Amino acid sequence: EPHALRLTPENAESLFAPYDLILDGSDNLATRYAVNDTCAALGKPLISAAVQGFEGQLYVFPFQNPEDPCYRCLYPDIPAEAMPDCRTAGVLGALAGIMGNMQALEAIKWLIGINRSQLFIRYNSLTHHLRAAAMSFALGCPSHPGYKKS
Repeated sequence: EPHALRLTPENAESLFAPYDLILDGSDNLATRYAVNDTCAALGKPLISAAVQGFEGQLYVFPFQNPEDPCYRCLYPDIPAEAMPDCRTAGVLGALAGIMGNMQALEAIKWLIGINRSQLFIRYNSLTHHLRAAAMSFALGCPSHPGYKKS
């Protein structure tokens, strides 16, 4: 179902509400944080993929338990320093395809009930080195579903 509009923090909740699983392949950090924050608030699982230069990253954020980490647990805020955009750093089309296929595989596994746990993978396309890393909830993370404001 196409949505011909720009995703914003203001419209994300109404856009995501009818769906069971959210996939993010956005090309900017503001959108990536808006998607994360909305999925965390709604308790919607999120599968996110990103590429920059020759490296790809894949995240699965279940948002099913209070201890499930989120994107802000790893990267609390949008970096103040300017990060290179796709025009500057470049995006290798084949790498975007690899990460998109990995993202689709994780979505299929999620939808059929196989391996619904958190996941963080870094892929280096120059060496074909794939590294999975553990993630953990960051205390005080404001977008985390288990976070309570005092």
